[in-house]
Parts: sequence; C-alpha cells; structure tokens
Amino acid sequence: MSKAPVVIPWSSHGMTKKKRETRPEGIVKGKKFIIMENSFVHLRVHSLYSVGFGTLLISQNKKAPKKPSIISFCKDFGMPAVAITDNNLMSGTSELSDKAPGSGIQPIVGVVLTLNHHERADPKILRENQMSKIVLLAQNHEGYVNLCKLSEIMYMRHEHWHLGAHITMEELSKHAEGLICLSGGHNGPIGKVLLENQNDFASDLAEKFLSIFKDRFYIELSRFGLDEQIKTEPFFLKLANDKNIPIVATNDVCFAAPENYEATDALHCVLGQTKVISPDRARVSVEQYFKSPDEMVELFSDLPEAIENTIQIANRCAFMVNVK
Repeated sequence: MSKAPVVIPWSSHGMTKKKRETRPEGIVKGKKFIIMENSFVHLRVHSLYSVGFGTLLISQNKKAPKKPSIISFCKDFGMPAVAITDNNLMSGTSELSDKAPGSGIQPIVGVVLTLNHHERADPKILRENQMSKIVLLAQNHEGYVNLCKLSEIMYMRHEHWHLGAHITMEELSKHAEGLICLSGGHNGPIGKVLLENQNDFASDLAEKFLSIFKDRFYIELSRFGLDEQIKTEPFFLKLANDKNIPIVATNDVCFAAPENYEATDALHCVLGQTKVISPDRARVSVEQYFKSPDEMVELFSDLPEAIENTIQIANRCAFMVNVK
C-alpha cells in the first residue's frame, strides 16, 4: 500500500480561519498506523503508575490475564492510537512503546506535568494546591528528550520543595520544542485563574502558551460533570475562537469502567490520607473511565472538531521509544 498523505482539518470552535496540514498516515519508525478520520483517540490516560489516581494496566499480564488494560480497550474499540499521561512520571513509556505496535496501536508518549504558572509571585508564599496541570505529548525524538529533561528538572530541584514536583513557565519555555501542549482543562493554568475570576490573566496566559508552542497548543475540554468544567467551558470556547486556538476533547481517564469508580476513589483517599466523606478533598468522577469512541463522539456532538483534533494530534506525533 502506498503511503499517500492524509489531509486533516485543523479547526476550533466557531472559527472562520482554517488551517490545513498534510501528514503521513501515522508512520512511526517504519511502522504504519492507519488512523481513521472518523475515530477518536484518548490523549489523557492515567495508568497504575499514577499512584492513587490511575488503576489501569497498560497491557495484560500473566498475573491478571482477564483484567482489562489500556491496550485491550484500544483493540476492542478499534482505537488506532493512545497516549499514556501519568502524573509527573514517564514510567509506562517503554511498556507502551513495546506492547502497543504489536496490536496495531500507535503509542503516544506523554505526561501530565505540574506547573507553577505564577511567574510574578514569590514561590515561598505559594502552596502546592495553587499549582496547575498541563498535558505534554512528544511529537518526535526532540520532544521526548525535552520531556526527559523537564522530568529531570522536576525531581532534581534544590528549592521550593513545599510546592512538590513541578516546573516553571521559564523552564517549560526552554524545553518546548517537539512537544504538543494541551491546556489542562479546569485544572490547567488558564482554568485555575478563570475559577478565581481573573479573566484577563487567563487571556494573558493563553498568549504566553501560544508564544511558547505556537500551532502546537490546544485548548483542552473535558465533560465529566464537574461544576468547574461547566463554569470554565464557555470562556475556553470564547478564548479558542478569539485567539484561533484549536480545541481538543479528553476524558482524563483513571479507571476501566463505572463499576471501578468507588474502589479508585477509596484508593485515592487512602493514599491522600483523607476521608471519603471529606467535603474539600480532591475527587475523581464516575465518568472518568475508558470511554469508547462512540461515547466520546456523542458527548461532544455539538463540538465535532474537538473529536477530530484528537486524530490530528495523533497524526502529528511520530515517536515511540525503541525498546528492542
């Protein structure tokens, strides 16, 4: 079969300006992955390496042969690619790159990084819960090297330990080449300041991310019923329209199916040293399971471009770790 290019629309909600890009059909290191344009790709998935947050196996193993895994879900759903984005860790990168291609699935190397977006504030007066989250995906080898460098910076930091593992905006800017950035949704820097009613600051942050990542920055939308998502989505869409930023749908996947929610939530409480009944604790939603493409398409039926752009991003990522 010839490697004919596929033309993928680059769109965002309500835009009149359209960008189009021609790219190969998911070719990664000599392997060819056919990515259908009418499909959906999960770009924010936590494996069990996200301790206390994710419970999904990457691939099935002999100890739990019947337990569903990220790769088995992709095979069952006909999902052509998947990104594993654990919290501040890349421990699952090798396993994903090793196991996914054999099942005809394109592995996407990624991570959810904790970011200190408060450039003007003294870190000494900040607290860990004021940090934000962004999703970074490796487009190529340079991007993977930069992911590794950012991970090293996080864990080799000699100051401001009270903020936990994190990177700064300056550090992100220095190591952004070869990376695609998703805004992080309501827990991202833009979402965080929006929830504090700092709309101008949110707009400035969007401009900052555009200056760093240019056409590799996407506004991330998730819909699993949280009040914060309902509050921030209208501004996200306005921002995307005003600044010509593409939008993308994610589900911040933590567990396999709805029936696994309570166990995952309880584990989250145990490791977080809090109680299930605590009103102020961080929570996962019962909707954060590995949804099928059909479920995601239905969930974003009013914003089809958010689904289409998951395919575009998968086609833009052409790297996996060589584990042989």
